Amino acid sequence: MAREDSQLESALVYALLFTAFAMFVLAMMAPRYERRQTEIENEFRGIQEMQRRAGGAEASPVPREPNRAGDRGAPQISLRPLWLLLGLIMVVTWAALVWRRARRTMRAREEAGTGST
Repeated sequence: MAREDSQLESALVYALLFTAFAMFVLAMMAPRYERRQTEIENEFRGIQEMQRRAGGAEASPVPREPNRAGDRGAPQISLRPLWLLLGLIMVVTWAALVWRRARRTMRAREEAGTGST
């Protein structure tokens, strides 16, 4: 039983370390990703605008989108879902580790209490 506990705890520790490293890497690449994604979205909007003008639909107004060409707002496709997923994994893994250690401590106290009587 003790070997299974240590193996599971080891897996939880590795999951926690992997998640922490993934969050670190995500933090390092986020500015670069946002810059590139904004460029891609602006290029796409520019192509759409050129096609709309070439089609002769200049008279019909197009509703303004949040990130038109020239805007420097956040990209529509963001890394937020990855942040949330990694954060959730980290919180759940950390909580599982704390719960397992607390449970092990309670078991040890119970065994010490019953063994001395």
